[in-house]
Amino acid sequence: MKRLLALTLIAACILLGMSCSSSPSATPEYVKDVVEYAEGTDAIVVYFVLADSNGDETTASGTVRLQMVQEKTNYLTDKTSTTTLYDKTFPVDKSDFHKTTVGTGAFERTRIICSFGRIAYSQFSVNPSGDFPSGDVIVEFTTESGRVLTGRTSILY
Repeated sequence: MKRLLALTLIAACILLGMSCSSSPSATPEYVKDVVEYAEGTDAIVVYFVLADSNGDETTASGTVRLQMVQEKTNYLTDKTSTTTLYDKTFPVDKSDFHKTTVGTGAFERTRIICSFGRIAYSQFSVNPSGDFPSGDVIVEFTTESGRVLTGRTSILY
């Protein structure tokens, strides 16, 4: 009886482990997250996360376009203008995705990320300007089958 219970528990643990693990080879359905943070005073780091139809983080090969734009609103005319500060396209392979731990304390978690690394403001085609320059970081991942997945996050440069 004890042996049967032990075997049942082992089987349950194995099945739970299999169902909860992310599938790094599943087809991506969307960009789950785009994250940016300051790296010193003259650069930022950007990474993104892909997810499959179940929301599990995954990897894929394709191309990725990284855009950083600044938006300015003229409150007298109520018009907004957008300036592209950075716009590059890179090939991405499944091996460019890495499993890593992000966050600290209660917010610590394991993610499967693809990082662009440190991007210095000197690499921008136009520098952010104004008192509190803000805008968006936009990631467009194009799968090998041609499907475009887009994610974005707001940024204060």
